[in-house]
Amino acid sequence: MKTTTRTIHCRHLLAGLSLLFSVLESQGQCNFQITAPAGTTQQFPCNEVTVTSDGDAFYGNDCLSGPYRIGFWVEGSYTFTFANPVAQVSLSFEDLLRITDINLFSDITLEVNGIPTPFPGAGTPSSCNPLPAVLNPSGSLRCPACPVGQNICLASCDNINITGTISSITIRDVGSLGLADGSIFTIFFCGLSAGNLQDNTIIVCEDELINFLPPTNVHLEPGTILQYIVYEDINNPIGSILATSNTPSFPFHPGTMNTNTAYYISSIAGENLNGNVNLDGDCVAFSNAIQVMWNALPAVVFTADDTELCKNECAVINASFSGVSPFSLTYSTSLGGQPITETYNDPVNTIEICPPFNINISNIKIQAIRVSDSLCTCD
Repeated sequence: MKTTTRTIHCRHLLAGLSLLFSVLESQGQCNFQITAPAGTTQQFPCNEVTVTSDGDAFYGNDCLSGPYRIGFWVEGSYTFTFANPVAQVSLSFEDLLRITDINLFSDITLEVNGIPTPFPGAGTPSSCNPLPAVLNPSGSLRCPACPVGQNICLASCDNINITGTISSITIRDVGSLGLADGSIFTIFFCGLSAGNLQDNTIIVCEDELINFLPPTNVHLEPGTILQYIVYEDINNPIGSILATSNTPSFPFHPGTMNTNTAYYISSIAGENLNGNVNLDGDCVAFSNAIQVMWNALPAVVFTADDTELCKNECAVINASFSGVSPFSLTYSTSLGGQPITETYNDPVNTIEICPPFNINISNIKIQAIRVSDSLCTCD
């Protein structure tokens, strides 16, 4: 009596990672809205903003803008000071008032880093008020002339983008004789952001790539890059990184990862250090996490309890499967003929090989060609 064992399993090559970097630039409105009341500081990833006010300035939303309201009776302003300079600020205004009396006017002015600065444009039309704002020759914003027959009218505008190295920005409502007419505005700034990933759990087979969509709402600052990581501990991403990629795709790494184990993927943004995000830098921004898993490939183990056969006797082969039933096995034997495909519901099964009477039975072989379970296929 002899016992033999043979394991059939899959071998596959792991695809390399493409060293391709993608620099994403902010378009239109920025990603972080400032909402702190005057006299307070608002915390953001990698930055904080201190808000102060002067004159006629108060707090409250209206239409699509807010929460900052200035100059409804006399001149007023808000100043926003950044702990770390930012590269872009986006502003939207409503309630820019105009009275047909040419001696009564109200303008919105801009100061960047304490220096009077012309607005770069009048933005895009807003749904809050029907008239678009106009840019004065001095660079301030104002409501255009009222339509014929109207003594009072309102204008508004969205997405006025101020770029540069911005440490502070002041928005002021000024008017004739110190009497302003009031404006409501919203302010966003572009800060380092790794964006948002589509929040779906991804499960693939061990020999497949995990592919996912790039993040939305990414903002990179000069000298920063975006990458992707696979990690183990959702509460400690940096301390549990298993793999890094420059594209939204990962293979399974058998040396550092386990099959049938939940991992997490995030995009990260930070200082470019020799082509990688500097994990020890002043700021590393993370996207949300998506859960991923690689399912193990199925395998089959052939064993024979008795390899000493008599003439006209069938060989009995035990086929033991790993994976999730049902199983499908395609195999061939040394007796020749077409490959045989069978389906099994149980993990342990038997296969009979019955050679013709005149065949030498001393060296019968069985070879698995394909094994599949309910999740994966091994060729």
